[in-house]
Amino acid sequence: MPVRLSEVAATVVGQTIYLAGGLTAEGRASDRFFAFDVPEVRWKELARMPAPLHHVAMVSQGDQIFVIGGYDDGWTAQDRIYRYSVKSDGWEVFLTLKRPIAAATAQVLGNEIHIFGGARKGHAVNDHAIVDLERLSVVDGVSLRVAREHLSSAVMGKRIYVVGGRAPSGGRINNLGTLEIYDADTGVLSEGPPMPTPRSGIAAVAVKGMVMVFGGESETRTFGEVEAYDVNRGSWTSLTYMPTPRHGLAAATVGNRVYVIAGGPRPGLTVSDVNDVLILE
Repeated sequence: MPVRLSEVAATVVGQTIYLAGGLTAEGRASDRFFAFDVPEVRWKELARMPAPLHHVAMVSQGDQIFVIGGYDDGWTAQDRIYRYSVKSDGWEVFLTLKRPIAAATAQVLGNEIHIFGGARKGHAVNDHAIVDLERLSVVDGVSLRVAREHLSSAVMGKRIYVVGGRAPSGGRINNLGTLEIYDADTGVLSEGPPMPTPRSGIAAVAVKGMVMVFGGESETRTFGEVEAYDVNRGSWTSLTYMPTPRHGLAAATVGNRVYVIAGGPRPGLTVSDVNDVLILE
């Protein structure tokens, strides 16, 4: 990718991956916004975000992209959702959340954005905010059983799989392997089997009936393990190992390929411009 970053977020529209925000090597929040055209294997820089942010969550619906919360340069969690139009290459403030949030995870189900977990004022939270894209409203959903930040998620059908993260305590990261499954039909969050390698600062995608988890960090190392939860079997398996272990990375699926982008190769503030590809049979 064109620049080295960590703590980024990505989403897919058509055959293009969009990448937002992040931290630079100097520890500054970035307002840069990029698109990676998969068929053309080409990066392009787009209109800059309205504010420099890192640790954002990011989703898309149709040709609209939503960037949620995140930290500013002062590491203050934000309460805005920005909307980007692919057609016009333009940004606007979409709405304001009830509470600021950073290092959260989000997914789209129908006309709703579900935002889980994250951090606020130095503490992990178990929030579940539901944004109605038609009514332009925000309500609280059923809370996570385990408060955590730097987590990730993936959606299949009407279920969101919320995995990993951390609950810092006493100066320790306290990584988690927790898996919680939200069922949109019932509005219930249930507990699944924990991920074999507890970790945070991860990225997850849904593909071929599996939730794949990439990367992460602890106090002493970054993780290269790629582990997958089979939603039909209800069990985890180890798939492979990333060429460049990283945390604060993004992952996105286009066709039979998972692109694993940016992130820090060492714990703490490190950055990279890596764009690895996992090709699925």
